[in-house]
Amino acid sequence: MTEMATGAELFLRTLQDRGVRFILMNPGTDTFPVQEAYAKLSAAGEPLPQLLMCPFESLASSAAQGVYLATGRAQVAFVHVDVGTANAAGSLNDAKATRAAVVLCAGRSPVSVEGVPGGRSKFINWLQDVPDQAMLVRNYVKNEQIAYRAAAIPRTVQRAFQVAESDPAGAVYVTFPREALMEETSLGGDIDAGRFPPVRAGSPNSEDIEQIAEWILAARRPVVLAGYLGRDPDAVRALVELSEMAGIGVVEYRGRVNFPLTHEHHLGFRPEAATESADLIIVAEHDVPYVPALTEPSTQTKLVHVGHDPFFETVQTWGFPSDLGIRADARRTFEALRRVIADRLEPSTQKRIDTRAAAFQAEHVAWSDPAWAQVDAPAGEPVSPTFIGQVLAEDLPDNIVVFEEAVTSGNPIALQMKDLGPGRLFRNGGSYLGWGLGAAVGFGLARTGDIPVALCGEGSFLFAVPSAVLWFAATNQVPMIAIVANNAVYNSVRLAGRDGYPDGAQVRHGYVASDFGRPPAADEIARACGVAGFRAADGEQFRAVLKQAVQTVQSGHPAVVTVDTTMAERPL
Repeated sequence: MTEMATGAELFLRTLQDRGVRFILMNPGTDTFPVQEAYAKLSAAGEPLPQLLMCPFESLASSAAQGVYLATGRAQVAFVHVDVGTANAAGSLNDAKATRAAVVLCAGRSPVSVEGVPGGRSKFINWLQDVPDQAMLVRNYVKNEQIAYRAAAIPRTVQRAFQVAESDPAGAVYVTFPREALMEETSLGGDIDAGRFPPVRAGSPNSEDIEQIAEWILAARRPVVLAGYLGRDPDAVRALVELSEMAGIGVVEYRGRVNFPLTHEHHLGFRPEAATESADLIIVAEHDVPYVPALTEPSTQTKLVHVGHDPFFETVQTWGFPSDLGIRADARRTFEALRRVIADRLEPSTQKRIDTRAAAFQAEHVAWSDPAWAQVDAPAGEPVSPTFIGQVLAEDLPDNIVVFEEAVTSGNPIALQMKDLGPGRLFRNGGSYLGWGLGAAVGFGLARTGDIPVALCGEGSFLFAVPSAVLWFAATNQVPMIAIVANNAVYNSVRLAGRDGYPDGAQVRHGYVASDFGRPPAADEIARACGVAGFRAADGEQFRAVLKQAVQTVQSGHPAVVTVDTTMAERPL
């Protein structure tokens, strides 16, 4: 007798074959076939991914991204039809920018009115029948698929993971009509995950490498602008080696750790250091290397863009000039450049390299000495973002991984954490706030031994639906710390108003709809969810409660620290 299985059972078995560790589910009336199949297969002793209930959809999606950042393997977030998809959509903005692979799954309103298992059984099934459900996430996903029949589910799911994990990694959206999940079909042949491998970015064209090497050797001031190069720690090593051999300066956006902060060729976080004086700029895995309204390279400056998607083709208005674009892996590109330049070094070119390297070293000292000077934290007064960064650098354990979503406080904090290496800092990349808290929880869920620390402002903390995230962290005993830099204002909104209208009414009479007045008590929200909550009103208290939070996490429990913070006047 042919063995039969429901579409939901095939879905779960395919995830197990793929090596998925977690299904992060916000359940609804369309997910019960998966829940039933899970209960059945678990009772029969079949190994399955861990199914975890998430009280809100953005948590499911962000946590799945966090697991990917910890393991390099895509995970599943499963949400409820159109409304669940809508709640998860914002976090996919960050998945796209961060290049975090995630397979977002959702049910669809049944198309069958009667007579078919899984057909419409509640009045809500009519109200959730929307013309274009995938439209809710189409701007942010690499691919969208519908599994109309049970037999199609294994192949559909394997392809979803293949596309999500291929370079550049990102989100894929897969939907399942309830009839397909409940339909029975013969098991048939296996759809092996090994036959659906992801595609990796390749090596650069040798002619392009020859051209860039020639430009580097001839340049007076070559500079790399790096944004997310640190997605691959080996690419950071390759850039360090190239910089030292060829005398190249580096300016970074601290979306990842792209270059050691203490390296003598590090020129800080300000792109103006490159665009105003460089005669060769290599843009490496950077979506917005500079803001033309603020600074722009000379028309005589050579511009090279390197990355998996060097011209960011899905961005509608981009417009950065380029003399050469290389769609290739950045590590391989820098390694190839180093080999070619090594073969061309002569006394005259070496002298030029030494001269510009000395200039970069002087610039590094000029910006780093004042940036890293110790700042005061008077008793009873809110602390500065710089002070927070200095305390974190001194008092956090070595095995931390930082998820930064403090917006205007972010760069002043990140600038102080000099010893963070590649793979130790993550930013959301996109514009959806609330990602950092959920992603940190997902990273902690992966149990790598590292302690994820989510840095956020009180605005980002609220966007994360903290009651859902912290309940999940407490329930699953996720070892993570959330540090809420509480400046009692949507500071990015205030700064935008100030810069847009320097002599405007808000500057003269007070800002509208950006101040919190009485800010949320993140520590009390934490305690209500079963998480250890701490509060600090000044620097001495912050040091004390941070130590308590670290001890809490080292004992296997999550913690939240909120610290009163001054507003940053201008992000670095």
